[in-house]
Amino acid sequence: LEGTAAEVFALVALADKLDTLTGYLGIGVTPSGSSDPYGLRRAGQGAVRILLDFWKGEAPDLDAVAADLHRLYGPSLTRSTAELKTALSAFLTERLRGVLYGRGDGQPDEIEAVMSARVHPLADVRATSARLDALATVREEQPEVFAALAEAFKRAKNIVGEGVAIAVDEKFFTEPTERQLFAALQRGEATPPSDPVARLRAVAALRDDVDAFFKNVMVNAEDPMVRANRHAVLHRLLDLVYEIADLSKLASPAGDRATS
Repeated sequence: LEGTAAEVFALVALADKLDTLTGYLGIGVTPSGSSDPYGLRRAGQGAVRILLDFWKGEAPDLDAVAADLHRLYGPSLTRSTAELKTALSAFLTERLRGVLYGRGDGQPDEIEAVMSARVHPLADVRATSARLDALATVREEQPEVFAALAEAFKRAKNIVGEGVAIAVDEKFFTEPTERQLFAALQRGEATPPSDPVARLRAVAALRDDVDAFFKNVMVNAEDPMVRANRHAVLHRLLDLVYEIADLSKLASPAGDRATS
């Protein structure tokens, strides 16, 4: 199939599978263990593969599709629109994870890192797959760097948690290494997240600056303004790559090979 015919095939096939999923998930039917009498896992995997391999143009808004299907089904569904959106999103997310594992396009921890990115993996499954390819490629180039960065990102997440960051204010810098890290972050931010290979290589280039920061700077300083500013720097570090992957999910190279 080429051109319009392939696009029509993808649209009709996707609509059929999403219709099936809506009908069953909308009344609370989900596969349990090995039991899947209505083939919902197969339908979900098929929907994901269509989006990965056949879909052209802008990725569909699955929340909007779920809302339309819910409206068309009407009172025959027992779940609300919001509940259906949540159920469909969770179900397809797991199917995407399974497809990526099955294809072997990345190590298991790389898949988890990409699936945990700030951008929802279903927003555009082709972009999710591209981010996985980029992470696998750049990590293979510099495995020791990414092992060190994984530990640094775990440490940063443990320190700053999920709080909202303030803006970094350079007047609160007291150590040369925090200035160096901030300058390096700004250089890294110049690479677009839409080019995940370039962004990940920019993150890899931060390794020495990140190591120096944690070695020479007391992040939780006594002065509350200095402490908040250092936390803001760590937020900037995490934000630099969160749209691509959560590097704290990466294991050591030895751990990766053991699970492959």
